[in-house]
Amino acid sequence: NRNAAGLYSRNVTNDARSLRVTDQNERPCCILTLVGTTMMSPGGRALLHFDFDENLLLRGNSINESLIPCHQVAACLCGEDRACYEDGSSRRTKSYMFDMAHSNVEAGCTDSISLSLALPLNCPCTLSTDLAEVSIICKVELTVDKATGGDGYDVLKLELPCKVVHGTADDEGEHDEEEGNVYVTSRMYRQSSHEKHSNDQSDEVITPDVRHDITMLSLNTIENMID
Repeated sequence: NRNAAGLYSRNVTNDARSLRVTDQNERPCCILTLVGTTMMSPGGRALLHFDFDENLLLRGNSINESLIPCHQVAACLCGEDRACYEDGSSRRTKSYMFDMAHSNVEAGCTDSISLSLALPLNCPCTLSTDLAEVSIICKVELTVDKATGGDGYDVLKLELPCKVVHGTADDEGEHDEEEGNVYVTSRMYRQSSHEKHSNDQSDEVITPDVRHDITMLSLNTIENMID
């Protein structure tokens, strides 16, 4: 919703973004920081932090600018499956509601609020083909005073797409590192085995604990043969 939020120029991590949330009259409501919503994986968790600090929200060159009171914040992770047709149209075939959270806000008293959302382990991944689409969205709603004054409330809505994949880049890096460790270990074992056959020295590959186990096994075998 372009009338509800504008980009706030501050990045905290690779997957963190901040929005300066305003109403249609550009009156600021809060600064929303989202962590872990751009790229997610099944079983992952996202964090939403709402900051109502006037020092951050009010700009120095806007003397007459005032905050719009916020009374409630809510967020959810949802999604849908869509069937695509040759004529370019699509139809929703299934809807998902993975997680939701909300919290009341005491306007003028609440400094900040954090909400946490999680994807289930069986969550589908983002998909886009000629025949089907699967999309995951983080929806945020803020209940505020009416922009025109008087009784009642307005609801500021934001919809932020989330890309859900099986494993993040960090997980893949750890997996590659594990594979590298296995490769190095296997190579060292083959090298030791080669030296063992070349020099006929088993001490190079048999550690003391393995030698102890072999000795005990040999003694047990001898005792069984005697009995």
